[in-house]
Amino acid sequence: MGSNLCRGKTYGDSRVTLCATIMRTTVVHLHLFKNAGTTVERGLQSYFGKHWVSFDKSTSAARISQAELEEFLHSNPSVKAVSSHHLRPPLDDGSTMKWLPILFLRHPIDRIRSAYEFERGQGSVTPSSKAAASMSLVEWVQFHRDRPRSTQCRNFQTFGLTSIRQETGRPVFRRPVKRHFHSARAFVKELPAFGVVESFDESWNWISDWIDDYYPNFSPDMGRANATTDEGDVLEERLERMRADMGDPAFEQLLVDNEADLALYLWASRRARAKWA
Repeated sequence: MGSNLCRGKTYGDSRVTLCATIMRTTVVHLHLFKNAGTTVERGLQSYFGKHWVSFDKSTSAARISQAELEEFLHSNPSVKAVSSHHLRPPLDDGSTMKWLPILFLRHPIDRIRSAYEFERGQGSVTPSSKAAASMSLVEWVQFHRDRPRSTQCRNFQTFGLTSIRQETGRPVFRRPVKRHFHSARAFVKELPAFGVVESFDESWNWISDWIDDYYPNFSPDMGRANATTDEGDVLEERLERMRADMGDPAFEQLLVDNEADLALYLWASRRARAKWA
């Protein structure tokens, strides 16, 4: 994946070719659905221009492995930044490739609300958006609960970041969810910086300071895009409206269904704020 810089040098009557491997450093944005990903994409595009690309497969449930990403980059040597809905961990540095992962986490219950509102306005593009267009929030959540392979309303971020996967890229659901939580947390813990949607500006400053070490003057235009929440709206108020709309039993069940995501979000939020303090 890296390139070789070679030069010749003469020793007596012999000429020796010396080669040094050049490390390729690529920004990799793991675009988790409804986690401020469109805003991040626009910022990366504003900085990298034609050297930024979006790389996804044709179906919404598809997954992209590190090997597939490396093959894609090998075929596109000018790319310096990639955004992908389908890329999943593990993502390990090699002898010729250095990854700079960008990741944002979000309060999981508020993310579900945002996903529902987005898909409700999207129209009949996928089975999920078709359901959202004709169902209430509580019905849409139940629609996903009845689909055994759907993680849209069940620990979406934990299952999105776990490294415990089948060859197809899907999480191994028969493994205890705590194992997936620990795997996802380990991935986030290794990141030099990451984002929390509810503290976007502080997060982006942290991420930018880190990436600036590799791409000088990294200060993209971060105008907000594709938002389903007013900036002045308060998270706690949104959650209370959700509870009122869904009813206490359904809302409490949603909390139970997302215990791992809630734990991951709270842990990540505390870790990020400790860095900003």
